[in-house]
Amino acid sequence: MLGRPDRLRAAQSEQPAAEDRRYVDPSTGQVLVDGPAAAGGEVAELAKELRAIVTFEDCVQQTLFDSARLLESLAAQVEQLTKERDYARGESAINMENFKVTNKAYVKSDNRRVELEARCAELEKENEALRKDAERYRWLRDKSVPPHNFYIAVPDEFHGVSYKPQEVDAAIDAAIEKGRSCG
Repeated sequence: MLGRPDRLRAAQSEQPAAEDRRYVDPSTGQVLVDGPAAAGGEVAELAKELRAIVTFEDCVQQTLFDSARLLESLAAQVEQLTKERDYARGESAINMENFKVTNKAYVKSDNRRVELEARCAELEKENEALRKDAERYRWLRDKSVPPHNFYIAVPDEFHGVSYKPQEVDAAIDAAIEKGRSCG
């Protein structure tokens, strides 16, 4: 089969021959021409059709070529996007693991914070109770004298004897320590 340029040259090089035969049709009496010149119109028409076919074929080949390049380009893009997707999946998995580790640490830390806040609240209540006890003790030690009816009991022979707050504290501390050692 001839390629496109060869077919076009073959169609263009066909020239009518110099010698045409003319004859009269005996049944009709018409003069008929036989040979390349008579077929010249037909050859020209065929050459025109051939050029149209060649042009169409060129368009089809160009479209096929363009389509092949487009497919190659799309295949390269698909390959690149696949790599990017796989990388993103890997990064996502790493990020998810980091999140899980971080989240576990955060939950553990937050649980510890909640425990410590609860312990602080307990200690604050205990501290407030101890502060009230200390305030009561200091009132009894420092201000509880008649006419208040609340006073530290002392034997009658010490009536009118006044103790310094530090002496009262020392006597109480000594009594507490003696109680602990006796068990």
